[in-house]
Amino acid sequence: MQSITAFFKKNDGKTQTNRGREEEEEIARKKVRVEKVTVVDKVYKFNPDWLKDFGGLLYDAENMKMFCTFCKEAPSAMAGSSLFRTGNPNLKRDAVVKQSESVRHSRCRDLYINHTQSNNPGTVEAAVGRQVAISNQDALRQLKVKFTIGYVIAKEEIAFTKFGPRIALHHKNGFNINPTYDNDVRCAEMVGQTAEGIKDTLAAQLQAARYLAVLIDGDTDISNTECEIVYVRFVEDGRPVTRLVGQQALLHAHAQGVLVGTNAAFEALGRGKCDWKV
Repeated sequence: MQSITAFFKKNDGKTQTNRGREEEEEIARKKVRVEKVTVVDKVYKFNPDWLKDFGGLLYDAENMKMFCTFCKEAPSAMAGSSLFRTGNPNLKRDAVVKQSESVRHSRCRDLYINHTQSNNPGTVEAAVGRQVAISNQDALRQLKVKFTIGYVIAKEEIAFTKFGPRIALHHKNGFNINPTYDNDVRCAEMVGQTAEGIKDTLAAQLQAARYLAVLIDGDTDISNTECEIVYVRFVEDGRPVTRLVGQQALLHAHAQGVLVGTNAAFEALGRGKCDWKV
């Protein structure tokens, strides 16, 4: 038994040190008994449905790598250092989505389609064919919307810089549309392609018409230059219609100058495509 004196005797520093050391050893023994947790990396697998959702995607099952047909066929300067050219082992959907939405991929896709597909007849469809042929139904749907927006901007005489905000508005309203070509430069190109298609269609209609009437109207532009606006009237599907041929600046405002300007307006439809004097 411990005496009363020993009981009330104060512990010295060595006893406190030994006690602290014993506590540390006990904690260490408890840590040893804790089971080790082995961290296992998650294994990702390729989903065959991605081949339907993303155009141009290829999968090498033997080497477990993904490729992009468009990027492989495009020049390296255009495709860049994308892993989808040499084989991407990162079998994640996020990697495929990021690739499909990249600007480089869109340019490679357009180049591939232009080399493999033929143009489509019509006005907006022909313009789509000149810019990029069909790759899949979704890409064609988006391009038709963009060309239509560009056509409305030109017809309503709206600034080309409003092209991007209108595409953003469609996206905000729930329309899945890629932001590629959402700038004023691309809008001008699309409007030009659409105009060429409309001119070709009008030239074919005038060439097939048995009778037509030419209407001209004098005007001045912003620089006060004398111009001539040329219209043509013919029968389409049994009904008379009036179409704009174009506007031409005149060198001289007399009768001969008006005739020269009218000839130039018809020649702008395409030399040899429409002879209005026959």
